[in-house]
Amino acid sequence: MIKKNVTFAPIHMLNTVVTDTYLSHRDMTYEEKQTTWIQTHEALLIKYQCKRLLMDVEKFGTEDLYDNETGEKICLRGLESCLKIHALQKKQNRMEARHEVFCEQEDQYTRGLFGNNGCYYDDEAIAAAYQSKTIDCQTQAEWKANLDRYEIEDYLKE
Repeated sequence: MIKKNVTFAPIHMLNTVVTDTYLSHRDMTYEEKQTTWIQTHEALLIKYQCKRLLMDVEKFGTEDLYDNETGEKICLRGLESCLKIHALQKKQNRMEARHEVFCEQEDQYTRGLFGNNGCYYDDEAIAAAYQSKTIDCQTQAEWKANLDRYEIEDYLKE
C-alpha cells in the first residue's frame, strides 16, 4: 500500500510544517471510496433539496425561511444566483459590462482609422471600461467572503 503526503501551511510556519499521511484513492477499497466521496444518488438528493428550497423561497417571496423542526433560519449561501431576481441582475450586469467593453473597442477602432496608421489598441482602457461595470459586483463578493470568514472564525472559536 502506497501512502502519499499532502501539506498546507502558512508561509510564516514553513519551518514547523506538520504533514499528515493519506491513503491514495487507488489504494482504497470500494467501501472506503463510498464513504469518502459523495455518490451520484447523494448529489442528486442535494440538488433536489436545493431546488425545493429555492422554489419555496420564490413561492413565499422571501429569503428569510426557517426550518420547521429546529426553528433556525435556513441559509441560502451559494444559492443566491439561482433565485430569479439574482439571476436576472447577474445577467443584466454581464450585459452592461459587455456593452461598455464593446463601446470602448469601437471607440478604439474609430481612433485607429483616423490616426496611428490604422492601429490603436489600449488594453488598460478596455479593462477600465469593464471594471466600471463590475466594481460593485466585486465589492459585494468581497463583502460576502468576509462575512463567511467571520462566521468560520466564530465557529472555530466554539
